[in-house]
Amino acid sequence: METAEPVIRQELKKKLEEEQDGVKDVVITQL
Repeated sequence: METAEPVIRQELKKKLEEEQDGVKDVVITQL
């Protein structure tokens, strides 16, 4: 379990960054 923690965090971080990029794209297209 301990070794899986960092991997899970990395995956979550990737998802968050991808979602933020998507939001940025939407905002840019709306402007």
